[in-house]
Amino acid sequence: MGLDDIVRDRVNEFHRHEEVMREHHEAMECYECEDFLQLGIDAFHWLIRLDRRTRRAVLSGEVEHSEATDEELRNLFRRWLEACRDAHNSVRRQQQRGYDLENLGEFENCYEEARAIVDAFETVDELPQSFVALRDEALEDSRHGQTAEFI
Repeated sequence: MGLDDIVRDRVNEFHRHEEVMREHHEAMECYECEDFLQLGIDAFHWLIRLDRRTRRAVLSGEVEHSEATDEELRNLFRRWLEACRDAHNSVRRQQQRGYDLENLGEFENCYEEARAIVDAFETVDELPQSFVALRDEALEDSRHGQTAEFI
């Protein structure tokens, strides 16, 4: 084996190492994407728990209804959806590379639910004033135990 062959082998080995490292970094990005999706899933579930706890407290009369609290919840859901743009971009990159993301289905379910919740917020904001008044009256009656019982 001549010096040229040894040099060629070393260059080829080094070149292959570059490819292996690139593939390694891409695989690690896939794991990081799954971690990011899981962070979003966990944050979504915490947000849902907060929303439910807040609504239960208002309906049970523990706390007064607060438009500021409602607005804060709406903003949290919207912020969660804004972060989904980055998540979806990362997902597309991983899918283009041929990777499957284990928690993508669960993340997409959270995304669809959050989208529906935000859409419902916007629909409520568009309710005719007469419906808003009826809704508020029903909530107030419920707080004071003045709801009709159906037989």
